[in-house]
Amino acid sequence: MFRDAFESLDDFAEFCSPRAEVAQFIDNLKLSYARTIVKRLSQIDTKDFDHYIYYTIIVFVRMRPTLDKLSVIDPEIGNMLAECKVRFRPQIEDLVRQFQWGSV
Repeated sequence: MFRDAFESLDDFAEFCSPRAEVAQFIDNLKLSYARTIVKRLSQIDTKDFDHYIYYTIIVFVRMRPTLDKLSVIDPEIGNMLAECKVRFRPQIEDLVRQFQWGSV
């Protein structure tokens, strides 16, 4: 749902050319969505690696520009992301090994 909402906001901003105050409101909504996703990401248990990967793809691929902006506004977001990378590093390394040696 986050991905869909984020894409809807992007589509509206792109195709409707909203006034400046509406564009600012959209930008604030996107920042709020990104913040919510990062907080959710930091709460995922390491046994739920599939959820972590799904949210990570949304954050780092789809929301990257907003995430970069948010990290400047709220440095704690960067700390949360760094902590997640450390917690999930063993699973990520295992996944990379599977791709290197597996059936990709």
